[in-house]
Amino acid sequence: MLRCVGCKTFLSGQLPNKSDYLAFQESYNRLKKSLISAHDKFCIVAANPCPEHFCHVPVEDPTLLMVGFTERVKALMVVQDKLPCIALSKLQSLGYDEGQAGAYCKRNLLPDYDSTAQVVTLAFAGWTCCLSKKDVLQCCMCLRQIGIWNYLPMSHCSYSSEHVTEHEDQEGEPTVKKRKIAKAFDPIEEHNHWCPWIQPSSLPVLAMATNESGQTNPHSYLAWIAAIKVIAPGLMDKNAGLACSMKTSPMVEGLRCFRKVIKSWSSKKSGHQPFLQSTEQL
Repeated sequence: MLRCVGCKTFLSGQLPNKSDYLAFQESYNRLKKSLISAHDKFCIVAANPCPEHFCHVPVEDPTLLMVGFTERVKALMVVQDKLPCIALSKLQSLGYDEGQAGAYCKRNLLPDYDSTAQVVTLAFAGWTCCLSKKDVLQCCMCLRQIGIWNYLPMSHCSYSSEHVTEHEDQEGEPTVKKRKIAKAFDPIEEHNHWCPWIQPSSLPVLAMATNESGQTNPHSYLAWIAAIKVIAPGLMDKNAGLACSMKTSPMVEGLRCFRKVIKSWSSKKSGHQPFLQSTEQL
């Protein structure tokens, strides 16, 4: 049973089994309407809907964003030795670098705080430490609570030499393959699906992106990315062509060619034929 905190009206929140999709959907829609219409006529909750700041991240207010970020960092620093492993694949795909974020925060945002990169990452993603339970992470917007004990601790996330293997790609260049962490905390996926942190931002300034031709195209950032761009400008504005230019630089090309020659000399199939042919030509 559901009960309004204002008018004390009771409402049944029971839904049928999901096996009958039509009946479930009909009851679900009826319950959604009843959540609004079942209030008493003079109920204070019905007359005063949810405040706007509960529904969106204040990306238009840098001061408020910075205050919230500082409070989350301070709360997380209490348990920074117990924080879980963080899954960074989703963050990295969006242009976030944990090491750079930690250094940026230490240099520009909170120089007086000895916070780790993991603390900064969780704070940027909207997570804080629950005040009543020190071993529970809580989102400051959707209020989702997650126990730290459900994930591997940071002490188990350091990759030693036996956890790292190498294999070669099609071009003969070795790439590093790391062991997959069994259970890491994803600071983006663990939010509720309706959480304002992972919803598109409504900030007009950040809703425009400039392409190579200089024209502006509409672009919507997620709220946590927009918040980073407001309080930490330049942190996620990486040069997309930097990695490509480094891969195609003369030094890297030379090392790649040298590695291929060494591989051909040491392979059993080629034997010493390349070396003999090169000496005969000389």
